[in-house]
Amino acid sequence: MDLKTAFLQGQKYDNTRSIVCQLPQECGHPPYMVARMKKPAYGLNDAPRRWFNVVDTSLRSYGCEPTRGDRCTYILYSQTRTLQSPNTGANDKPSDIVTSPGTALDKLLDPFKGNNSRGRKPCGIISLHVDDLFMAGDYEFAKRVLEKLRSDYEFGSEDKNDVKFVGQRIRWVKDDATRSKHILR
Repeated sequence: MDLKTAFLQGQKYDNTRSIVCQLPQECGHPPYMVARMKKPAYGLNDAPRRWFNVVDTSLRSYGCEPTRGDRCTYILYSQTRTLQSPNTGANDKPSDIVTSPGTALDKLLDPFKGNNSRGRKPCGIISLHVDDLFMAGDYEFAKRVLEKLRSDYEFGSEDKNDVKFVGQRIRWVKDDATRSKHILR
């Protein structure tokens, strides 16, 4: 998804910051007339941060949690489904003993604090780069996140299955028998 005028949807300026800009000649006003900006726009130093604050707040309110490795990547965990082997609590066994694949995975992901899924099954992931959102998920993700995103923000385009994100082309390839044989050769 590509958001329309993302920076204009950022946090509004209050009385603590006053930004004055020159009006374009096409407006027909005299050149000495200026305008005070109410919202951030492209080119201002704090516009990306003000936009990130807004979208971060929204994604967290939908139930998404930022990953530890990248603050611009969020995971939505299912409210109803859990993994087969839930995480072992720190008080159950000594932290250096690995008793299941789940605890082994937790140790690999973060040897000090463990995985932040706490036994919940992920149902979607969303990654943010400036005004582009790249996401994948199931029906629960679509209901809890996508519907709210569409109602809260204006989108310019929404591509499915053949996407260009951050300069990379990403395509969905259906795994059928002929494709599998071709990959194995």
